[in-house]
Amino acid sequence: MTLEITSNKLPHAVVGEPYAASIGVAGGVPPYTVRAIDIPPGFAFNPTNGDLTEARGGAVRFWPARTSITFVATDSAGEEVRKSLTLTVDQTRLADPLPHVPEWKKKQRRERQARARAEAEAEAKQKPAPQPA
Repeated sequence: MTLEITSNKLPHAVVGEPYAASIGVAGGVPPYTVRAIDIPPGFAFNPTNGDLTEARGGAVRFWPARTSITFVATDSAGEEVRKSLTLTVDQTRLADPLPHVPEWKKKQRRERQARARAEAEAEAKQKPAPQPA
């Protein structure tokens, strides 16, 4: 059986949340070694178990939205296979952008922002339309 990397896609990462993905290998002659090329900052790859995780045990902090990581698997007979997978980092689902601010203060901030938007809309409606010259 031919050596292959069985993983076809990486799960999305979300800024501010932990991340974990495993890279599967099959075929060839076990045991296998797997390495990753071009790992983005903030991520780590464990060649022993094939796990891609956020580095330093924290949450994802990587900012570009998409990057490609190339995984290289080698079996004990020396056969090698490569596969590039795309890692997407989603910044829009950040659970709480202000985790250190009390809830009552966040509510006040949202209310002020809503009032300011409403006032700006009302003011825009009251201005006369420009007259053509």
